[in-house]
Amino acid sequence: DGKRAVASNKLLSTFEPNLYVMRVDFDPFMRVERHKHASDHVIYIIEGELILEGRAISAGTCLSFKADKFYGPESAGPEGAKTMIIFDGSPDQTFEDPEEQSRPMKTV
Repeated sequence: DGKRAVASNKLLSTFEPNLYVMRVDFDPFMRVERHKHASDHVIYIIEGELILEGRAISAGTCLSFKADKFYGPESAGPEGAKTMIIFDGSPDQTFEDPEEQSRPMKTV
């Protein structure tokens, strides 16, 4: 229905020099537009599923992404998704569409 939603983010730990471990939980059908992060990172899907660029990816899958390369859109499946994300540096993100940068994420 297009309503806005926000993923819950929790920084679990940091390691030297700049390794960030985060738990990110997505509401059902929550969509994140095409974006990139400032560092290489790995997403592990703990529960639920993510739909990434039209492909369903189930729990137990680990995805790897390079720094400064756009990917997405991604959205959570009908039960949402619980993920662990490990960043090798800053977790800062930039959206391909600059207007998305200031908008909360939305549910599709």
